[in-house]
Amino acid sequence: MCNFVADFYTQKHYKVTSMKHFLLTLSAAAICSAVSAQETQTVCPGAVKNYHIENPTANSDYVWSLFPEDAGIIIPDTETHGRISVEWKKEGTLSVHEETTEGCKSETSFVKVKFLTPPSAEFDNAEICFTENLQFVFPKNSVPPIKVTYTINGEEKTVEDIKTEKYTVEKNAGKYRIIKVTDGNGCEGVPQENNTAEIAPELKTLTITKD
Repeated sequence: MCNFVADFYTQKHYKVTSMKHFLLTLSAAAICSAVSAQETQTVCPGAVKNYHIENPTANSDYVWSLFPEDAGIIIPDTETHGRISVEWKKEGTLSVHEETTEGCKSETSFVKVKFLTPPSAEFDNAEICFTENLQFVFPKNSVPPIKVTYTINGEEKTVEDIKTEKYTVEKNAGKYRIIKVTDGNGCEGVPQENNTAEIAPELKTLTITKD
């Protein structure tokens, strides 16, 4: 445990119940790992993470706070003593301290959260002939394997397990749009720039005949 800055006590408080150590749920399943009082965690932007107290005291309250206050949304778990979820909107710090029925307060424990880089992708060309290759291009810091969901003329398709910086798209005439990218961290991104392209129709082979 360690003392925390007074700014936390000016934030909005959420009472749940009891704490000795932080635990962080790493997935939707009930899989938790111990987190130290000063550890920095990395999460996907917009991720919902579960936190709970190890060996909570039944008659204690646990006061959770976010700094800055708009870093996310704290969702108390009414079914489990000493447990909350946080929907992370931006980087910040989650803190908690224990309050007993006698009015005693513990020191504050906290965990800092940093965002992983959101995944992205773009097309290497906006408009090409049918004879050319259209490719997905990923940022150099992308974490494989990458999954891309895209559309061809409105029909949705998915390519998984991409491990290269460029990937040649299935060749069909028409309009393409990247609608979602998922990286090896499980983070999802929705590209906004250079996410559309078009492959021109295939030209017919001409036959010259004598009149």
